[in-house]
Amino acid sequence: NVPVEQMPSSGLCGDMRDKGYSDIYVLLMEATQRVLARWIDDKKKMRDAPLWKAPPAQDKDETAQDAMLTRLIFECELSTQWDRAIDFFKRRLVLNKNRKNSRSWFAYGRFLRRLGQEGAAEAVLRCVSLDGLDSCAGEILLMGGLLLAELQRYEEAHTLLTRFAERSPESPLANYALLCLYASWEGHERMPAKFLDLARRPAEFFHGL
Repeated sequence: NVPVEQMPSSGLCGDMRDKGYSDIYVLLMEATQRVLARWIDDKKKMRDAPLWKAPPAQDKDETAQDAMLTRLIFECELSTQWDRAIDFFKRRLVLNKNRKNSRSWFAYGRFLRRLGQEGAAEAVLRCVSLDGLDSCAGEILLMGGLLLAELQRYEEAHTLLTRFAERSPESPLANYALLCLYASWEGHERMPAKFLDLARRPAEFFHGL
């Protein structure tokens, strides 16, 4: 809203009123850009809606829908449309083929982590609950343990990382992950022992870490 006294006259006056022409131009351009952005966003939603609104009738339809949602997630992430990407991922997870699929939930946890969003640790823990602590993949145990340690949920992190280390006692990555946990877990009694254990290892032990 431009005050009346600042509105331009029919010609240039050589004073501050002439600035009104520039002010009106800026206001019109900003309003036009907002309208165009809303229109483009609405068109995108209308274009994508058929891909996820209709419930799958058969397994092959669900597979096709999963592939389409995966593509949409990828496109939205590339274009930094984070909210839409998360929405599409949630729709993908409710499909029958993904609801109890630990790999899908692990992908969701990694996706949230890339975006810096909350919920990554819970998504990875869902993988553990689906597969069981003894059966889930090592990368799930590792990532879950590190995410929980970051949240200062040290007891839960210790459970996952020690199970990961038990599977590969000589793994540099497993030993280093435990060292990081003990280092951040203030006052943990095993920190000195783990540090000394790693300090005595030959340099070759850490290759590929």
